Amino acid sequence: MTLRNLPNEMLHLIGAFCQTEQLGSLSLVSRHFHALYNPYLYKHNILHDKPNKASVLWAAKKGSLDTLKLAFRYGADLNCTGAPSEGFIRTSAYSVLDPETYAAPLHLAVLHNHEHIVKWLLEKGARLDVPSRNLCGCKDLRNVRRLPPDWVFTPWYPVHYAIFHGPNNESILPLLLKHGAVYATEDLSPIADAIQEPMEEAIDIMLQRDDFDPNYRDSMGATALHHLVPRREVSKTCAIIKKLIDRGVPIDAKANGGATIFTIMVHYAHFPIAIELLNAGADASEERWYERSTITSIILGNGLDEAKKQGRDQLAKLLTQEQRELIRLAIKRGADVNGLFRDRFRPVYFALIFLKDPKCLKTMLDAGARTEDAAIDRHSNAKGLLSAFFNEGDGYLRFCYNFTRPVNETDLEPYKASLKLLLKRGARIDAPSQHQISALDEICSRAAKGKENTYELEFLVKYATNQNASVGYVEELMKRNKGRGEIQALLGQLYAKLLNITGDDEIEDDGEEDSDDEPYSTPAFLPRCS
Repeated sequence: MTLRNLPNEMLHLIGAFCQTEQLGSLSLVSRHFHALYNPYLYKHNILHDKPNKASVLWAAKKGSLDTLKLAFRYGADLNCTGAPSEGFIRTSAYSVLDPETYAAPLHLAVLHNHEHIVKWLLEKGARLDVPSRNLCGCKDLRNVRRLPPDWVFTPWYPVHYAIFHGPNNESILPLLLKHGAVYATEDLSPIADAIQEPMEEAIDIMLQRDDFDPNYRDSMGATALHHLVPRREVSKTCAIIKKLIDRGVPIDAKANGGATIFTIMVHYAHFPIAIELLNAGADASEERWYERSTITSIILGNGLDEAKKQGRDQLAKLLTQEQRELIRLAIKRGADVNGLFRDRFRPVYFALIFLKDPKCLKTMLDAGARTEDAAIDRHSNAKGLLSAFFNEGDGYLRFCYNFTRPVNETDLEPYKASLKLLLKRGARIDAPSQHQISALDEICSRAAKGKENTYELEFLVKYATNQNASVGYVEELMKRNKGRGEIQALLGQLYAKLLNITGDDEIEDDGEEDSDDEPYSTPAFLPRCS
């Protein structure tokens, strides 16, 4: 007797002892066997097969709605991912030891653009917060900043695949959002996810929705703007910033650590973006983030020295222009030109030491940068700017030492234009009392070590006026340097000069301070120095 001739009761008993492969073969024998064994096949798949063999996963990937409906009728879990558990996906997110891919039917339907499957799954209550693993190579950039890229498998939720991998964003993405897709992964909203790359089409879809929340914050207090990762194309980044601001995302909102989008862009030296933010109305008055004031961060951040060392003159010129513009705008938008760095140095100190740019220095001096207490020593005593500049521990020599040759006048050369400007503006080279160290003290001490070290003193003698030192101070300094022929002679020249200078005398003008400057224009691409 063949199987075809057995009564249904016997056939049912046989089905109860068969495995998936056997049930699949029996289902293909005839229409009668298909009707008899197909339910067994689905039930066995649900109850006994490994999770990653679930029929709902195959159906969602292939777009087979009938298969999906049958599996659901027999009790299939529409949120099955193929993993032992959801917790397994989350805890293995940062391990490369398991390369397996895990995803729920909704992930797969979105990824493969099966809109009819997506609609049906949502109608049946498929969850929007089921994590997936290794279905795509995208990484949450918040984690990439903390961990090596190869160690990150972001547990993405279904809406992420609509944002980045669905060719039919215009229909599937709104569908997911309408059904309540509020996260792309844990604590990351869809708009924040889209901004990280960015995906402009998806961003536009979300911004146009009536339920878009411009005041969204994640657990770290970050708004949508905080998730902005500038791309090389400045215009694209600026366009996204404008869209977010126009939609009501607060430009000056602070994350939990106190950072605004402006301070973040300054910290990471994305200066063209920072300039656009200031032009859009960003406030630059936030002074304490990563222990730096805004102006100090700008001065220390843009890689100008590296560009010059590499001989990249055009890049250096561009970086100089954007630095000047950013400092100008930041001061205009409230940045404190005298904010201390680690309670020791004011921005004008860093401008003199690192920028070697009299135009930036002039902007800061015009805004009220103080030179009389530009540095605070370790004993909380104020030091003048030029005293700090000529100090061996804090000054320019600290950054000029070249072990292949002695220090000489070529090391001072890049600073001369800025020093002339400071002297013209009245920066002091003496000290309020003989008990305090002045710029002249520092220079005379160094000059005493050898005749070749008098170039600094010669420079000050040539350009200093009675705005910069008192006759009495120089006279006392001459007494202290008695017997040091070259030094005393130079101090004598300075002394005589100060006695003879009238109030109308001015330091000679090289014209560098007032020379025309090319207007700043936003570059097409973010400048890079690598």
